[in-house]
Amino acid sequence: MNSTVLFVNWGNVFKGRMQPTIDPDRVSERGKQAVEGLENSWNVKFKTNGHGLEPYQTPAGVRIAVEQARKEPLPLKADQHWELRLHGPSIIQEGKKLRCWYTAVLPKAQQTYQFQNQRAIETGGSAVCYAESEDGVVWTKPNLGIHEFNGSKDNNIVSFANFIAAVFRDDNGSPEERYKSFEFGKLPPEELKNSKGGNFTSYCLYGLVSPDGYHWTSLKEPLVRHFCDTQNVGAWDPLMKKYVGYFRDHQGGRAISRSETDNFRDWPHPQSLLVPGPEDDPDVDYYTNCYTTYPGIPALRLLFPAIYHQAADQVDVRLALSNEGRAFGWVSHTPIIPLGAPGEFDSASIYASPNLIRRKDGRLALAYVGSSSTHNEAYFFGFYKNYPSVSKFGWAVWDDGRLAGIEASAEGEFYTQPFRLEGDQIEINARAITDTGHLTVELLQDGKPIEKYSQRECVPVRGDALWVPLSWGGKADLSELRGKKLQLHVVLDHAKVFGYRVVSTQAAE
Repeated sequence: MNSTVLFVNWGNVFKGRMQPTIDPDRVSERGKQAVEGLENSWNVKFKTNGHGLEPYQTPAGVRIAVEQARKEPLPLKADQHWELRLHGPSIIQEGKKLRCWYTAVLPKAQQTYQFQNQRAIETGGSAVCYAESEDGVVWTKPNLGIHEFNGSKDNNIVSFANFIAAVFRDDNGSPEERYKSFEFGKLPPEELKNSKGGNFTSYCLYGLVSPDGYHWTSLKEPLVRHFCDTQNVGAWDPLMKKYVGYFRDHQGGRAISRSETDNFRDWPHPQSLLVPGPEDDPDVDYYTNCYTTYPGIPALRLLFPAIYHQAADQVDVRLALSNEGRAFGWVSHTPIIPLGAPGEFDSASIYASPNLIRRKDGRLALAYVGSSSTHNEAYFFGFYKNYPSVSKFGWAVWDDGRLAGIEASAEGEFYTQPFRLEGDQIEINARAITDTGHLTVELLQDGKPIEKYSQRECVPVRGDALWVPLSWGGKADLSELRGKKLQLHVVLDHAKVFGYRVVSTQAAE
């Protein structure tokens, strides 16, 4: 049994408060009764050292900081005769297997475009293909025998739909529609007659469903009547018990919208979710959203949006999150997947793709597409016979629990939200940021330090501590505190803490 708490935002940190102090010489008899009532309801004693306010469990000297991803190759390449180049991977972890759907641009295919609002929209010349892997390194492209290409069905093509969306597994739906996605296209002819045309009102998203991820059926009726020319992401949210969708939006520039529904075939109009604001540079747009959840923690919903910097014509990736599923906030405006160095394949553009997975080595990994071509330069791929550019898949990798953390560049401290100890040991995930950096943890009950578990008795945590047991006086066993409501008082000195977890190393009595 384990319970993991991650410090990716302030949600698991007690915000502190200014606590009144009382001058007993000035309190009336009626006031004494009120003070006694407040003490009972707050479960804390008012101090009587003069009239005023003093801080109580107030965080100090700390900030939330993202952990920039390490990068590793994702060796899924365009190595079949129907693959000119690849983009848009969508990866689902099913047991020990990784299942990937990706878009392959077909060679020598007649590329067709629609031109609207000063952009060229590619509407033909690609296919959705399937691959699978046990480790994310060696990939197999099975001959599925479903669709014909150049007179043969010996290929891994699963659809010729305009399939730029992410695939998701729907364990809530019927077995015949276990897998779902979206297809970008024009409205049906009868609806086009009533549309204004010449703008975003002519396009929509259709549904795609499959029993196995191989055989796909397009739904006839539009699901989302909205111009969503990007990788749109859907999911079944098991906590909200609703389908959720994250889509392209337009608010004076590209942005991200969201919708939710009980029925995959009936979507309300998406509402704006994240829009470039005054804290952004004036040239910023939000492109693909890359919605996913943290492995094993479905309440931690994540977005890895592609941030388009128009003045540089480059794209990098940030992190936003939500704990309740509807309101998202930025963890930081610092890129969590930064561009590569000049000359590297991902030096100009990076687009993250769902889903965040946990590898066999325990690390977290997220697929992305990197390119040495900038955003607008990528148009040349289709306009020229040959265009020298490098575009590859890669893995963005983090140690377990380390997407972001609470950091003190000097000295800092904070208190956690109260929790009930349903185990006999607390493990910490932390790292010193200097050679002498360290942290200590004190256990509190009802706001007061517990004897034998103070800062003084805590063995300092130094170096790189990935889920290391906390100990006081050299002992990590907390069996005597099992079932009690506790708080952690974390004191950092040039250190960063990513989270903690309560574990059971022995059976409860």
